[in-house]
Amino acid sequence: MDSFTEQLVKKTPTTADHLKQAGSIALGVLIFLVMIRLGFLFRLFTVIFVAIGLGAVWLGWYLSREVNVEYEYIFVNGDLDIDKIVAQRRRKRLISIKANQIEQLHRYDPQKDNAISAEVRVVAAASLKEKGAYTAVFTHKKYGRCVLFFTPEEKLLTMMQPFLPRELRDNQI
Repeated sequence: MDSFTEQLVKKTPTTADHLKQAGSIALGVLIFLVMIRLGFLFRLFTVIFVAIGLGAVWLGWYLSREVNVEYEYIFVNGDLDIDKIVAQRRRKRLISIKANQIEQLHRYDPQKDNAISAEVRVVAAASLKEKGAYTAVFTHKKYGRCVLFFTPEEKLLTMMQPFLPRELRDNQI
């Protein structure tokens, strides 16, 4: 029988994310107002200036949605795929790993986990400041030693359990 589960995790926006959102919209509106003013100064090109201004507002709104990030965890028969979804329109595979290659799997601990040496660090968690984040350390054939920070639900952890190496399976996660 196949084991399959998927989970969607919405990234908690940071203050920097909110500032990027507000800044892109504000810049679009500012450009729009400047274009309207230029349209009044150069009456012959009013339509062009208004169109450029409306385009700037649309671009500001479009860019403001780029901070809406979700992560999708898909677990099928021992393989964990993690995708990043930006603004519900663009998807990118962050990493694919086999559960039996995981060397360490434990709850996120900032002091301990920041000391782990790795070539690649993948942050695919809702927030590392909230409870529920986990750390997985593994060796990837393409990227070398990797550290993954993610926020799996209990169902995903339970589904992964039989595929983990014996020493991790025996320990309580």
